[in-house]
Order: sequence, then C-alpha cells, then structure tokens
Amino acid sequence: HAFAKHKLLNPRIWDREKIKRPYDKLKMPNFYFDDEEAEALTTYLMSRVSPLVHDSLKVGTEGTRANAIARGRDLTRLLNCVGCHDIEDNAPTVQQYFRLKQSGQQVFDSVNAPPSLWGEGAKLQHPWFHDYLKNVEPLRPWLRIRMPSFNLTGDEATTLVEYFAALAQQDATNLHDEIAPISQYIAEAESKTDAAQDGATPGSDWYEQDTLRDNAANLRDWSLRRRLMRPGELDPVTTAPKRFKAAHAKLLVRAKFMSKLYDVSYPFVEPHRPLSSSERFELGGQFFNDMGCLKCHILGSMLPGPAKTTDDFVNVTVFLDRPPTLQEWTTIEVQAQDLSGNVIPNLGDLGPGIDEGDRVDIGALPDDVTQDGLVQPVDLTRWQQYYNGQTQPPKGEIALYIDTDRSGEIQPLDLLRFIQLFNGNGFATRVWLGEQMNNTRP
Repeated sequence: HAFAKHKLLNPRIWDREKIKRPYDKLKMPNFYFDDEEAEALTTYLMSRVSPLVHDSLKVGTEGTRANAIARGRDLTRLLNCVGCHDIEDNAPTVQQYFRLKQSGQQVFDSVNAPPSLWGEGAKLQHPWFHDYLKNVEPLRPWLRIRMPSFNLTGDEATTLVEYFAALAQQDATNLHDEIAPISQYIAEAESKTDAAQDGATPGSDWYEQDTLRDNAANLRDWSLRRRLMRPGELDPVTTAPKRFKAAHAKLLVRAKFMSKLYDVSYPFVEPHRPLSSSERFELGGQFFNDMGCLKCHILGSMLPGPAKTTDDFVNVTVFLDRPPTLQEWTTIEVQAQDLSGNVIPNLGDLGPGIDEGDRVDIGALPDDVTQDGLVQPVDLTRWQQYYNGQTQPPKGEIALYIDTDRSGEIQPLDLLRFIQLFNGNGFATRVWLGEQMNNTRP
C-alpha cells in the first residue's frame, strides 16, 4: 500500500540517490495527485487483488443481518435508489429540484419529493412490498416524479425486502442499546424512593447524568434526524428547564415505541384472516365512501372523481372569468373526458360535500386559511406556521394559502393584510373574524 501511494505521489521517488543515465530512469509521468486522489487510486489498485486470507480466518456472514444489509446496500446503489430516497442518512441528488421559498429562504419540499425510507421495513407487509417492487404502481399519482420499474428478478426483490427489514431490526437494536442503561438508571431511582420529590418523577433527570450523556446525545441526534422531535424542544439555550425535561421524557417514550416498532420479524407471515360476509363487505365499502377516504388515499387502482384508475389520472386547471362571490358557493359544470376520450357522464347532484366528476365547487372566504368554512383564531396560527415552515398544507403550494394580496410572492406584507382583514381595519372593508360560509357546500 505504501509503495503504491508514494509511487503515485512522486513517480520518480525510487530514482533518488541513484546514478542512472537519463533513459534508464523511471518513465511514469507525474500527474501531481493530491493525497486524497493518491489514496483513492491506491485503494482501487489494492482491491483488484484477491485478499490473501485463509477461509478459516474469514467471518461467516451468510444468513446474518449484516449480510442482508450489505447485499441490499449494494443493490440500492446499483439501481441508484439512493438518488431519490433517503435510506441510510444519504443525501439524494434529486432533492435539489424540490425547493420551496419560505420566509425568504429555500427549503426542502418534502411533501412533493420522493419519500424518505427510514424504517420502511417496519411499515410494510413484506409480501406486498415484494410484489410492489416487481410491479411498481403510483401511490401518489399527483406527483411530477415517478418511481420506475426495474424489471427485478424474484431474488433481487427478495434482497431488497430483506435489506429494509434488516435495517429496521438494526435500528431497533441500536435504540435498545441506547435505552437500556437509561431504563436501568430510572429503575434504580424508583427503587430508592417511594414518592416523587418536589413533584419530579424519579429518574427524570437521566439526561443530566455524566454516565448517560452520550446516550442522551445519541437519542437527541437520532430523533432530530428522524423528525420525531423539533430542534427547539431539545435546545437548552432557548427552552426553559421544565420544558426541556418534559421534552426528554417525550423523547424517551418515542424512542421506546420506535424500538419495539422496528423489531420486526422476517420473513413475515401474514396471519389468517376469517372471511367476512358479503353484507359486511358492502357495509364497509359504503362507510369507506361516506367518509371520503378516496379524497386522500388510493385503494388499489381506485381514484376519486372522474379518474377511475391511475391510468386515467390527469391534473386540470380551471380559470375563472370573474371573481367568485364572497361567502357563497359557486358550482361550475364541465364537460370532461378521460385520457381515452370517453365522456365522463353527468351524474347530477350527489349531495352536499361529495366530489362529483362533472362539476367543481368553489367557495371564497377571506382569511379562512384552514379552509373549514369559518374564520377563527386558528387561521392566524396556521398562517404563521405555514410562513415559518413549521407545517405543510394538506395540498398544493403554501402560497395558495397565505399569499393574502395574491402578488405571487409571500412577504411580511401578506401578514399585515391578513391581520387587517381579520380585524376589519386598514384596507379591509369589514371584520372577517367569526364569519363563515352562508350555506353548506352543494
């Protein structure tokens, strides 16, 4: 290793202090590699030689969790899954194309980007995941980016399923190792006292103990990377001591829960399910539709409104030739076709609040940020949360909710206009706080 690296850094290093004729000197040119480049080339060259390690000295990993992670990690990099998904705290390159402007800063648009796959092995049923990898279908068809099908073999799909299951199991083990000494300290503290002193729970100061500082730091770092806690909750500078202690109690509860959740069994065997009667199946389908579940979710290939399958899904933009009347619902009837050119039938009025394929209901109520048909103090709170990036709206871009003056840019003036509408002063002509739609959605 040392010979190759020094040779790359200075190709004629072995001519030093030797008397040679010019044509007898070493011929390799000097590429002026820096230390990192020379180290990379040396590593590559050394990897081209079979290791001189006897089989008796090798550690057998076949059938182990480490082997499942290594094989899956190799395949996810070969397929470039890491280019779109955050799997093991990697930085997907596609994220650079998903940015939102909030408070004058560019932030990551996690709502419309490919999802993070932390703990995915504990969230999915393994047989379903195996079939999905072999036949990828859009789960969020409104996105502008779609996961491709890789024509995986059965063994390759199994490798990925095992990989994500093993990652979840590894997370469970790591969490258990961090939590175990904390639980032991709390148990010992509880055994030494019969009642809480000064209203404090015995052992609640575990994060302040010298022997547990590393465990506390690791759990804090883990919870922030997994977005289970907000940074402000775990900042001792800006958080009051009482709230800081409460935040660590919440952190420990969530870490214990995730430790149990991630401790999945593999291979997963789906439990036996008793057959239900057709009457109960129909009742469940009716309840499913009445609750409007398809407004947000996909069941198989079923989609809400005119799109009946994922192949029929298309985004439509409606332009109005006049502003809608305030506090009144406006129904726009349309003549729509699916992607195959088939006319979507006019089903008529299906009842209040039900999405209909041949019409669009539009309502205008100033300052109704939550879009629940009522202007109330929570709308101001939600406006500030959207502006500060503390939460994301359920659909669409943030500007659709908080660009009060409709200038196309979110700025502090929008908050001033919002408060003026709220209180009925400034440019506002009336007080909108407490106002609601004059009737229910048709």
